[in-house]
Amino acid sequence: MALLSRLSAFVLVVALFATACGGTPAIAVTSTPTAPSVTPTAQPTVSGSTAPRSGSRVVRDTMWSAALGRSMPITVYVPPGYDSSPPQQYAVHYLLHGLAGTNREWEDYGAFAAAEQLFADPSVTPFLVVLPQGDLSYWVDQSGGPAWGAYVAHDVVGYVESHYRSLPTSSSRAIGGLSAGADGALQISLTYPGVFDIVAAHSPVLRPYSIAAPFYGTPEYHAAHFPPALFASHADPARQLRLWIDVGDRDEWISNVTALHSRLTELGIAHTWTVWPGVHELAYWSAHLSEYLRWVAEQLGAR
Repeated sequence: MALLSRLSAFVLVVALFATACGGTPAIAVTSTPTAPSVTPTAQPTVSGSTAPRSGSRVVRDTMWSAALGRSMPITVYVPPGYDSSPPQQYAVHYLLHGLAGTNREWEDYGAFAAAEQLFADPSVTPFLVVLPQGDLSYWVDQSGGPAWGAYVAHDVVGYVESHYRSLPTSSSRAIGGLSAGADGALQISLTYPGVFDIVAAHSPVLRPYSIAAPFYGTPEYHAAHFPPALFASHADPARQLRLWIDVGDRDEWISNVTALHSRLTELGIAHTWTVWPGVHELAYWSAHLSEYLRWVAEQLGAR
């Protein structure tokens, strides 16, 4: 009965989140998805793109995930100058969507438009923005189920670095997310240390075991993948991260997020902590895209 209750509560939250979140596309640059590929290939050919050679473009692609055993959609924002500077390698920002979202959620909220504005500043070095698909996974290696964390840390990163001119170092990789995606960014950075040096969590939810999804299995398995517990058990690698956490002052999860902030302070884990006016909704995340991306640009530039 306890498992059924947790499952019912989780399904209800998914439905409510899907109803509350939505948006409109920011950039209408399209391309024809390529066939899934297991073997790394050369730089992808983007058919149907209308962007000038020196401008930005959006790639709709498909990649094979060994961790999941299936093909997955992936969206890549290629910044201005990429196509006209073949020798140059680029840093990458991986952005994870929220519960019931898709790999176009951040784009719909205006992330690519905000990147366009940011990269118009000549003092900012452009970077790739990658949006993987995470379904309803919470981006975690599920107990007895699909390994969504490994999919991001190994398959998505490996695909990008074999198909794009990206810098293959942890200091050149940033991971961020909103809501459940924020949980995912925090969790993956510690479950797979050494992959990402820069982590940005926007309105993380941080569900305790009593209201966590059933795929967390036992309390022990949940603790091994729950960001507050992970920071305590992985304090030394966590101190090497460049970390950002923000939340709305009327977000229903603010008490959980504030508790994490306090715990990080106690552990001596440096982090940028911001509370802005707002609730757990798309208007809040959209309003602060320029702040998110500029902070990431500063961290990637400091590598």
